[in-house]
Amino acid sequence: MTAAKKLEDTKQPKQEQPKTATTTTTAPVAQKPVEPSKQEKAIKALIIALAESGVKIDANPVTMDGKFALVRPWGAVPTIVVGPQGSYDIREVKSFAKADLPTMLKAKELFDKAQARYQKKAAEAAKPATPASAAKPAESKPVSTTQRKAKEAEKLEAALA
Repeated sequence: MTAAKKLEDTKQPKQEQPKTATTTTTAPVAQKPVEPSKQEKAIKALIIALAESGVKIDANPVTMDGKFALVRPWGAVPTIVVGPQGSYDIREVKSFAKADLPTMLKAKELFDKAQARYQKKAAEAAKPATPASAAKPAESKPVSTTQRKAKEAEKLEAALA
């Protein structure tokens, strides 16, 4: 016998299982309540804190910008950005002490201060520059080292003579 025939003889015949029409019913699985994300928690905390501080909030101050949530409780500016991990930022203000909830409640004040600084800088830049001759007294030209040494040598000779 060949090896292929030996393998066929050693294989056991497959037994077909009878097909029955049974319907299995599964008990409804209780779904776990979906836990809000860090971003959703941060947005909710911000809106509650703003409402408690007396800021009138529109019906829907939150808009999504990709993965970031933009909260605009004061109108168009300033915009508070809430990141996917619950971090805060103010887009129109370049720097501020901390990016925490109490700072975000003062976002309007920070924005107004920043705007005042920008306007002050712009006003100073727009002022006409005063002429250099009117601002400073006439200055002599800088003296080179060789000229200075020559003068010292003349003084020394005059003192010795």
